[in-house]
Amino acid sequence: MRGSLELAARSEPPAQAHERAVRIYEEACDQLERAYLESELESSDAPSRAGPWRSDERRDVLGSGSVDAKLAAWQRFDAARPYVKFAVVRREGAGLEVRVGRLDVSHVDIAGGRVLSAGLLQSTVKRGKTLVVAVENTSGGYRPRPLRNRTTLAALAALGYLPSSAGELTVYDNPSGYYDHSRLAAR
Repeated sequence: MRGSLELAARSEPPAQAHERAVRIYEEACDQLERAYLESELESSDAPSRAGPWRSDERRDVLGSGSVDAKLAAWQRFDAARPYVKFAVVRREGAGLEVRVGRLDVSHVDIAGGRVLSAGLLQSTVKRGKTLVVAVENTSGGYRPRPLRNRTTLAALAALGYLPSSAGELTVYDNPSGYYDHSRLAAR
């Protein structure tokens, strides 16, 4: 790749060479992300709850008709920890689904099976719409960074839960993925 960039820099005007280099870099990043999402890098820890996954009073899925009220209630439950747990899973067919739950529910039970990314999120309501304003991956390190946060953000964006301004969203990088390194859930 470096050789093709140097050749491009010698044969094109600087602005075009820069634009070409950026396109090559973006394409490489897109290929890496696609390979990452298509990989089998998923947590396969079995949930403790038997049977098929269902929404209930302790867990739900973003986009359902009941989830926004639950998010607000779960975040009010413990004023010192105003966030919920999430798990990003593959939907049957195609796409990603974000399942959420109270802090006292394990990530594997929120997920109900194989999970791509898991962690903590905080939401707020703006102009009648629930939006995620903070997110942190705390999935025990089984999905290498930084793409695990991109996986989560892509799923949230597809569901319409991200604010329109990037300045309204805080993404915490937890390099290890473990709670003892959490910035959102600092102890």
